[in-house]
Amino acid sequence: MRQDLEIAGGMRRSSISKQRLYSSRSGHKASLNPQFFWFMLLLLSAIGMGLVYFKKVPMSKQNFSSASSISPKILLLSLKQGILQSRRDFSMPISWFRGFEKVQRKHGDHAGPEQMTIYFPTNFPIDLFMLKTLRTIKKNQFKVIDCRENLKTKTTSLSFGLGNRTVGQILFREDNNLPWLDVYVVIIVDDFGYYDDETVRGFLDLPYPVTFSIIPGLKYSQQVAQKAIDRGFEIMIHLPMEPLHSKIERNGYTVFVGMSEKQIRQVINRACSQLPAAKGLNNHMGSKVSLDRLTLIRLMKALREKGLYFVDSMTNPTSLGISVARRMGVPAVRMNAYLDNPQSSLGAKENLELVIKKATKQGYAIAIAHARRETLGVLQAELPRWAEQGVHFIPMSQYWQLVKLNIRG
Repeated sequence: MRQDLEIAGGMRRSSISKQRLYSSRSGHKASLNPQFFWFMLLLLSAIGMGLVYFKKVPMSKQNFSSASSISPKILLLSLKQGILQSRRDFSMPISWFRGFEKVQRKHGDHAGPEQMTIYFPTNFPIDLFMLKTLRTIKKNQFKVIDCRENLKTKTTSLSFGLGNRTVGQILFREDNNLPWLDVYVVIIVDDFGYYDDETVRGFLDLPYPVTFSIIPGLKYSQQVAQKAIDRGFEIMIHLPMEPLHSKIERNGYTVFVGMSEKQIRQVINRACSQLPAAKGLNNHMGSKVSLDRLTLIRLMKALREKGLYFVDSMTNPTSLGISVARRMGVPAVRMNAYLDNPQSSLGAKENLELVIKKATKQGYAIAIAHARRETLGVLQAELPRWAEQGVHFIPMSQYWQLVKLNIRG
């Protein structure tokens, strides 16, 4: 942490080879021009003086770095911008940062160090952010001069500078009054595959890892899946299952009550061939299948063979899906709420608040939304706000890691 900044100048040395001057036609030696003779003598003298200088002056004092011409003020401004940029990786709100707006004073030989303060809540992983800050300091050609922790005041001071002169000081101060929920929320977005339009592109632009649940066998299923994967999102299969009353797709990708074990295995194999990157599935409709134990046993057996998890969309409040899945050894969980249920009197924003409230009680929550323009608008507005209060939005597969670690249930 106390590594000095090494400014190494690149140096290129040129040598002049001995040359003979010949007449271009006869090949005989040409007579030397007096002006040319004196020019060569001066040139060789200058080169000789340069070689003597490089030999006597240590490399550490030969400052060829372009950084030497950059003022501390510009370097400090670049450092502040770098730290503010890295805060986004930790979902830290700008209100936690004081003194980062601009360089406050001139940085002459007698100017005091620039003062900056970063406030953070009690259970925030500040050590990781400090490590990132140290790298940013080094990247901007400063070196750490001093680092001290005061357990009584719950502060850590980090001084940095150029050479032995302190240019700035960052104070990391714990603040118990800052909100930081430190909970985990999974958002599964259903019904991808029907379109590849502006709404889909909006979901692909979300800076948070929602999970794309894609209906297999539709016109745009594979196209949207590949785009989601390319953008770093996780995908899962939104598998059609027979409902009690509504109509359902009959395109070879649907599970019906009464299907044999072989038929259900063929449906699962077909869906996995369409969406090979999927790690699990949830049901599209399926209020009738979720009540038929034999069909569920055959379904879960096929999922177990493929190593897929199951999320019960709870299209039927008395679903047997979870109990059958767990008895069959399939990782399974039920979702907690729909964000955009048309039968709900609450909007997606209010439902998201309820989901987060649920997460504060058990450490995590799972919500299902749909690929709709209105839902996209709510997520674009609300996810950043909740992330800055310590809500960690995670893909579905990461939920199983939390279960293994036994994170608050």
